[in-house]
Amino acid sequence: MRNIDKIIKISTLLMFCFYLNWFSNDRNYINYDAIPYVASAFLVQNSDVDEAFKYSWGLLKKTVDKNIYQDLCCANDYRKSMSADKSAFESHLPSYQTKSGYVYMIRFASDLMSINEYDAIKVISQIASLLIVILLAMSFFREHLAIYLSIFPILVLLEILQLSRLMTPDALIGLLMLISAYLLSKNKLPIAYSLLISSILLRQTNILFVGILSFIKLYKKQYLSFCVLSISALCIYGLNSFYFSSLGYWKTFHSSLIYMPNTFVNYNPEFSFEIYMKLLLDKFFWILSDTYLSKLITVMGINIAMGIFFLRSKFIKISYFGKLSLIFSLGTLAAFVLIPFPDFRIYAGPLIASSFLILKAIAKTKNLQPN
Repeated sequence: MRNIDKIIKISTLLMFCFYLNWFSNDRNYINYDAIPYVASAFLVQNSDVDEAFKYSWGLLKKTVDKNIYQDLCCANDYRKSMSADKSAFESHLPSYQTKSGYVYMIRFASDLMSINEYDAIKVISQIASLLIVILLAMSFFREHLAIYLSIFPILVLLEILQLSRLMTPDALIGLLMLISAYLLSKNKLPIAYSLLISSILLRQTNILFVGILSFIKLYKKQYLSFCVLSISALCIYGLNSFYFSSLGYWKTFHSSLIYMPNTFVNYNPEFSFEIYMKLLLDKFFWILSDTYLSKLITVMGINIAMGIFFLRSKFIKISYFGKLSLIFSLGTLAAFVLIPFPDFRIYAGPLIASSFLILKAIAKTKNLQPN
């Protein structure tokens, strides 16, 4: 590799990481989801819900200025209920506690670094985002300069900047998915499977990716692998849902896409397939027509098309990259069909993994071309 290429690559990486860090900290920002995550992390070491309620809102009041606090506590009826009614706040906690891997990570980071939980959440998002950039740079450092440089606009398209600022598990999911994709591409299957199964503890719908892998094993008549993967994932999913009193699929769907109640106490909407189909189509066409959100459908479509293209390659390794990319991109599509959240960050993690594998296939194709 020419020295000039190395200098360009290292310089670009350093500048991008510097900008990512600046973007993450350029203003005092806390999204509402951080509050129940802080309460959930508090409950790891103290099971008193009253104390968790007081602690999360009290710490927020000390952490942010009056305008931000006023917005988070009182911008609408839902937030007013969450900040004033302990029972209503408690009824919503299972939505956050079922992301138990993330909650325990917050607890661990807060205790390890002796910082409050809000700061711990920020650190987790920023470190996870930086590691995604660094791991991608390391993976493509020996590739052609154009391929290496392409990872940065791709990451911007996949909202790495927003993930680094958001106080949600999405950056951590992206990191876990990327590592899993890398390990799968290197045939480090047991570790990759373990990471994918553990990702269920960051968001329960991540079981879909393990499910696709399981069905591939079943199709190949690898029955033992199918059973181990399926049972392990279902056990983790079931135990996590039971222990943290998961709201269940339809309550999550209904509250996220139809009506967010001020409290989940006695909230039990009746399932309707007709409503589900109507909402799915409405959200799809709404997202497709929205300038910002339409890139979700666009990126999913491109990744699926590219995955199919490389899957059909006569070169085994390229075909393998195509197959792996489809696991993540089709899993993303399945997650969208299950609950069509109009929010790109929900799907960013697996799309980062899928894009990494597609770029690997492109790099492999380039290496096969005569100089």
